[in-house]
Amino acid sequence: MTHQNNSVIFSDNSAYLTTLTLLPLEFTLQFEKPINPWLFFGSTLRGGLGFMLKRFVCIRRDKICEKCPIRINCIYKKLFEPTTENFSSIFKGVHDLPRPFILNVSDIQNESTDELKFGLTLIGDSAKNAHYFINAFIELGDKGISKEKLKYKAISVTSFNAAIYTREAELVKIPLPTQIVGEDSGIDGVISVELNFITPVRIKEKGSYYWSGSFSPLFRSLLRRITLLETLYCGASPERNIQELLTISDEVKLIEMKRRFRDQRRYSKRLDKITLHGGYLGKFVYANFNPQLISLLRIGERIHIGHNATFGMGEFKLDLLQPSLK
Repeated sequence: MTHQNNSVIFSDNSAYLTTLTLLPLEFTLQFEKPINPWLFFGSTLRGGLGFMLKRFVCIRRDKICEKCPIRINCIYKKLFEPTTENFSSIFKGVHDLPRPFILNVSDIQNESTDELKFGLTLIGDSAKNAHYFINAFIELGDKGISKEKLKYKAISVTSFNAAIYTREAELVKIPLPTQIVGEDSGIDGVISVELNFITPVRIKEKGSYYWSGSFSPLFRSLLRRITLLETLYCGASPERNIQELLTISDEVKLIEMKRRFRDQRRYSKRLDKITLHGGYLGKFVYANFNPQLISLLRIGERIHIGHNATFGMGEFKLDLLQPSLK
């Protein structure tokens, strides 16, 4: 199997130099008959992916990870249900570790179609297991997705606009992930920014998922996510001085908000219960924004923000507004 190297620059400011590497994959599926993708289709894709990954690698008939003697080094466990025992002892006490992949489902329309396109971004070391992810979605088509067992054929998988799988050629090559590179934005003084969430975002504030829209809990959630992802999967040191960034973020002010809440529910087979995944869509405008924070939000555009980012939630677009609004 050959690899191709690609270098992409998309950060605006070098105040935060990250070790995050990303491998974006784009899937095209052809269903046997037209389907109507529902609002939370990312959950369905993730559930099918987890089922197939476990089937590929699990050695236990009962499929119970907690009883497995090799769970610490299990590929499925590290990719899909990571816990602190899979990593260094420095993460003891940290709950709900982020998964090293993100489904990108914002382009899926809630209308009848027999062709579905979606993205999958692999983070850091998970790119080494790209063939597992690709084959999982290929073989899932024969089993069928969701409770309706909707069957499909994987038409193609691309990365960086190059085909790495087609039905005719099958798996050809997998490129190397890209390094996120910082660049000075050249902006002096505070500005205003607009964040437009195109998939629901879930931010915990004061112990609740009722988010007021203020910037500080949003930024802290993003910074925690970046730090954990680059430390767990990209070989970074967990010792970062982030206090200055937190202080700067506390000075950012919410000046305009046009949002709506979208309620989402899913049945978790692993937990055997209905779980709630509602979040906010819409526009949030912030003033007194320090340009040092731009690079972090640019990273956030690629890895999403908040709870359930793996499902495709928390995707947003960042616009810089100048001069700073009052």
